[in-house]
Amino acid sequence: MRYIPINDPLPFHAFAYDAAVASEIAKAQGKFSQVFDDLFLGRTQLDRKSLNVYLHQQGLPPVVPTRAAKVFAAKVDAALRLGVALGVHATPTMLVLNNKGKLVEVHGQSALQQALE
Repeated sequence: MRYIPINDPLPFHAFAYDAAVASEIAKAQGKFSQVFDDLFLGRTQLDRKSLNVYLHQQGLPPVVPTRAAKVFAAKVDAALRLGVALGVHATPTMLVLNNKGKLVEVHGQSALQQALE
């Protein structure tokens, strides 16, 4: 199985988009897992100022409207379009191609185990 994280920030969450851009920045630097865990588990605040302080501590560039950040924002925008096309309903979501060749939306460990059977 291959795990490919795709950001799909919820529109009603004020800081989700910047957090998604931050995780894309981290992914490009090989630090996705650490940053994702810290952001998703609430180990850092998600407002832009706090997010940029956190990224700086991790040795990563800030989430600001720079040319580099725009590249990562474009990746988030593409992921959003993909999520809509695939019918993603929540975040985080795991999509699994099961042994019947069907793409299944999975939430939680038991659902993952069931999808893989």
